[in-house]
Amino acid sequence: MSWSDISKQQLAEMSAQASRLADRVKVIAVATDGPQTVAQVRTESAKLKLSFPVVLDSESSAAKLYNPRAVVPHTVLIDHCGRVVEHHDGHVPGLADSLAAAIERL
Repeated sequence: MSWSDISKQQLAEMSAQASRLADRVKVIAVATDGPQTVAQVRTESAKLKLSFPVVLDSESSAAKLYNPRAVVPHTVLIDHCGRVVEHHDGHVPGLADSLAAAIERL
């Protein structure tokens, strides 16, 4: 997980939407940090007070499946049947609002 200012902003926006839509959606952040930066994951997520869990994918299992180009940040919306509904590479202004609208349509 990249902890750039842009990533922190996007995570904070996602956290707000995740709280608002908690009865309809489960948000999980996946950190692909290696051993050198894994401690930073807990520290940064605690500072941001995210409303969703941050899981570690140090083996890149989820990344290989959903983000083979290793773009960070990478956002995937998966429906209740396990189908990828949307995916976005990089920071996308207004992404949290766009995903909330997509969730409302599901």
